[in-house]
Amino acid sequence: MKPLLLATALLFSTPVWAAGGYGYEPSVSKLINDAKKLIKNDKYVRAIKKLKKAIQEEPDNSDIYNYLGFAHRKIGDYDKSKIYYEEALSIKPDHKLALEYQGELFLKLDDVGSAQSNLVKLRMLCPEGCDELTDLDIAISKYLSSQ
Repeated sequence: MKPLLLATALLFSTPVWAAGGYGYEPSVSKLINDAKKLIKNDKYVRAIKKLKKAIQEEPDNSDIYNYLGFAHRKIGDYDKSKIYYEEALSIKPDHKLALEYQGELFLKLDDVGSAQSNLVKLRMLCPEGCDELTDLDIAISKYLSSQ
């Protein structure tokens, strides 16, 4: 590699050893990916810590707020969950996953009308269908059949 090209590559690359104690913080995308892995393993409190660190670096990242809402919903902290979903949707009103997850929170709160409102929004965003639309539709159907 030519020296100038090598210097440019080194200058703009993220160190692999970022968490190794050399004064560098992990990248936001790494924090988010780590949090998603923790969420998949039902380790919500640890995921929340990673996501709160990520939000300090990217306060306008709707995905981070969405995952914070999800993790708080899973630990039963519905008040914080609601706040985080609202923040995600204020940043990105067409955030399909946030609309689905917020709809599922509404069902936990016995607010089927708001969940159905999110379903209508997802139908508009996904005229050909999408996973978020299907999942929320199923969740609402299950909720209604259990009443």
